[in-house]
Amino acid sequence: MEASTIADDSQKDPDVADSCVDDDSSTDESASLGEHLKKGRSRKRARDPSQWKANVRKRLCQEGKPYLSVRKKMVTGREIKNLKNCHTSCRFKCMENISQEDRVQIHDAYYQLNQNRKYDFIATTTSYGKTDRPTGKGPSRRKKSIRYFFFLSEKKMRVCKPYYLGTLCISQKVIYNVHEKKDKTGTPKADGRGKHAKKVTHEEVVQGVKNHILSFPAVESHYCRAKTEKRYLESNLNVTKMYDLYVEKCNVDKTAAVKLSFYRHTFNSMIPALDFHKPKSDRCDKCEIYDTAKNNNLLTDTLQQSHQSHVNEKEAMREER
Repeated sequence: MEASTIADDSQKDPDVADSCVDDDSSTDESASLGEHLKKGRSRKRARDPSQWKANVRKRLCQEGKPYLSVRKKMVTGREIKNLKNCHTSCRFKCMENISQEDRVQIHDAYYQLNQNRKYDFIATTTSYGKTDRPTGKGPSRRKKSIRYFFFLSEKKMRVCKPYYLGTLCISQKVIYNVHEKKDKTGTPKADGRGKHAKKVTHEEVVQGVKNHILSFPAVESHYCRAKTEKRYLESNLNVTKMYDLYVEKCNVDKTAAVKLSFYRHTFNSMIPALDFHKPKSDRCDKCEIYDTAKNNNLLTDTLQQSHQSHVNEKEAMREER
């Protein structure tokens, strides 16, 4: 039975859809076929998490570059800001001691680090201790003071808070969080975002998806068997139709079905030698002559009968194989 017939009849009669996956005699054949289909190369599109929109957005954010937020708003990149004129109103003379080129170099080096390394950088270039100057005679809410430094040519240079925050383009809240959330060894706490427990699909469920995919009839290439070990499903079948039949089977068996994305991932990555498309070279001279005559309005009755006989022989050979 052709895969296209199965896909079309399954929409009319659910019993037919179940029959393509519930046949116990096909289990052993699917297992042996699965071993065969693990061989060979695949040209299917594989997952590339580095190009996912969420990961691209996170990467651009970490690098301090402009990016498009989840709410489709453009977020500007991180740039050096002059929050204070250190030439006239700074006792550390930051702009005189540190050139603009060195400041740009510090800014760029900071945004080349990942989040945990940024926490280490802040912990190294700042100190968190007792209050240097009380705010008044009475009790003060200020319990700690923060000192800011930059390292240039292995020399530790103290800078003011506006110069430090403007160079890195961050807020003071980040500094407090780094120092207040250190562990017993004084190491900044690692970034905990995105560390949720991943859902693991059990091996029995994965094997069930594989068996369902392998239950569809597939044939070898007619003219390219010497070059490839791929097997091909009917051209009018696709992953979505196969997944719909899989969901129907799970509903009958009263089992939980995986998502379409996982079903597609299984088809693309775990069964690389199974595909829908026919090779470009999987054409014969008779078919080429027929297509050329049809496209140029040169089709005759003799050629039509010859081609129909050729197609019938090809389908009969495919059925027998």
